[in-house]
Amino acid sequence: MKLSVIVTSEHKSEWVNNTLWALARQTFTDFEVLLVSAEDKTDPQIVESLLQNPIGNLAVRHINLSDQSNQSRPALPVLLDQMENDYIVFLHSNNIPRWDFLASHVKRARAGKCLAGRYYALPHLVSQAITVEDIQWGRCFDFLWLRQNGLSPTANRSRLSTGRLAARMLDGLMPSKYKPGHYHLSGWKSDLNAAIEHNSDSDLTAEDIGNPHHHLARCGLALARLERAAVCLQLND
Repeated sequence: MKLSVIVTSEHKSEWVNNTLWALARQTFTDFEVLLVSAEDKTDPQIVESLLQNPIGNLAVRHINLSDQSNQSRPALPVLLDQMENDYIVFLHSNNIPRWDFLASHVKRARAGKCLAGRYYALPHLVSQAITVEDIQWGRCFDFLWLRQNGLSPTANRSRLSTGRLAARMLDGLMPSKYKPGHYHLSGWKSDLNAAIEHNSDSDLTAEDIGNPHHHLARCGLALARLERAAVCLQLND
């Protein structure tokens, strides 16, 4: 099973580096990365530097959505057509997925169903404190380390420290209804395309690239929650 990981870079350009380092540390390694720029929100020099100086063995490609503006088809299905692999994972450029993130998505992948989970949102102070070394050594996923660097003592600790069996059980108990918010998401390309074609009259905007669960909810695609078993931090300004 091979993955295509879409990273939308609508946030701070320098944070893309953190996301790529986190992907380079994944225990599951059979994947490509597609860095998607939305209009002028990404510094082209930073993107060029990332492409010329690859991190580890990451295979990274870049697509600028503004270059797709003359397409007669909406951006999301056009983007899916360019994926080399059959299973797709969506992330944002302000995300730091834990080392077992992709492995968890692969383990739970099912035909006809998408996997989705909320990010573990970090405040500005903690977001600024995280370095590449913290990602490489996994310190940024340790609740005590996060507390020492400004995380509130009332923050939800269980989402970071739940064991594998308990995480799977708790994810299974969570409601599968789509709700507003930002999620990491994965699904089979054939299922994503089928859902989009089934509801071809709906309007796909650029936001559907970064938050595809909003559009897929309108398309009626089934969802399973994958939150505690696939931890993913979200950096914030």
